[in-house]
Amino acid sequence: MEEVGRLNLDYYEQVIIYKSLTNESYLTQIIEHVKPEYFNDKNIKRIFTLIKNFYIKRSTLPTVTELKSYLINDELKDSFKTIVKNFASIDKNFNDKELEDNTERFLKERAIYNTMLSVAEDVSQGKVDTSFILDSFEKSCNVN
Repeated sequence: MEEVGRLNLDYYEQVIIYKSLTNESYLTQIIEHVKPEYFNDKNIKRIFTLIKNFYIKRSTLPTVTELKSYLINDELKDSFKTIVKNFASIDKNFNDKELEDNTERFLKERAIYNTMLSVAEDVSQGKVDTSFILDSFEKSCNVN
């Protein structure tokens, strides 16, 4: 039997972008914890960056019309089309507790991964600040 505790993080990126575009309450909860670099999918990374910037500026979720007004080049337009097309593969009925737990897990795992990459880069350049490293890992692990 497969382990239930594992999460397909690449697939979960689609869930996060879908919920971020359709649920302001969800976006409000995650906005300060999600960084665009947490997304492997370049399309999601581009569109989430637009959503995050809009939310920071306006303190509200952009409507589709508002978001489309920021699709200023073919790359952004294609990214948006691809993301919306992929929404068809997502079940729109979410168990709130499962959504919350999986989002938290996604954020922690991606934050830790990015912290590891950053620390490895710093160490390879001779920058070893153990208190900074500890603070970075603690911050990554304390997402909730």
